[in-house]
Amino acid sequence: MKGCLGWLVAIAVVLGGLYWWSTRPAEDLRIAASGGKVTIAAVAGDANRAMITVTRGSATGGLIFRLPAGTILSGGGSNAQRLITANSVTIIMAASETEIRQEVETFCLDQFKIPPPPTTSLTLDLAVDQGGLSDAGEEGVSETAKLAACLEHSTSTSRDRQVAIWLVKEGFIAKSYDDARREAITSLSHELESEMRQKISTELAARLRQASPTMSEDEIQRQERRFSSGALSSRVRTQAEHLVDKSFADVRSGVGPALQGCSYDTASLKFFQTAPA
Repeated sequence: MKGCLGWLVAIAVVLGGLYWWSTRPAEDLRIAASGGKVTIAAVAGDANRAMITVTRGSATGGLIFRLPAGTILSGGGSNAQRLITANSVTIIMAASETEIRQEVETFCLDQFKIPPPPTTSLTLDLAVDQGGLSDAGEEGVSETAKLAACLEHSTSTSRDRQVAIWLVKEGFIAKSYDDARREAITSLSHELESEMRQKISTELAARLRQASPTMSEDEIQRQERRFSSGALSSRVRTQAEHLVDKSFADVRSGVGPALQGCSYDTASLKFFQTAPA
């Protein structure tokens, strides 16, 4: 009987501990980091995920945190693509743990920028109201963060949720389909061309110096200009048109329902009124 009683007591202790973890309110990870309880590091996996590392700071004992959907991750400078968390994650740190890692799904926040390469270091925006630390003129970031939090519960595909994020972030939902398409193509062409010209300049110069060590810098720059001719702009724009049309395909049947589930009246929005059937 004593043996049975001992097992019952042990089971009760374990169940009590599990109940405590399940009912204990999770602290916002961003607030905990702002207060020095923990430190946070993040790296990009690809455009669709990031790895968060939480390291214990001043906090002691068992800890439970929540990182909400709609948290912004930045990296690589002001012109780099930012990510925004697509789902909320709960992070439980036992009293014996000093560090824990957690993967989180992400969307690209800036439609016209190149996604960060894998292992790129990212910085979390620790503002609880994501609009609070936004750049001037980016009022749409706060609305986008709220949309990301709502889309966490959507049954729409990841692609449709991603495009929904872009349409709201870029303000396209208030524009006609043709105007939004034209603006998207122009902006994407600019980003792609800038990226390609930079690669051409860096890689071509390195190869020319290696092949012809005596070549002058003036001649190297002349060769760069020759390869970065006007034909490049035309080819890039054709690619941008293809990518934008692919993103905007079937917006009525895919992206529309995703936004409707988050209280957007797509029937009254100019973009959806003028989008192809």
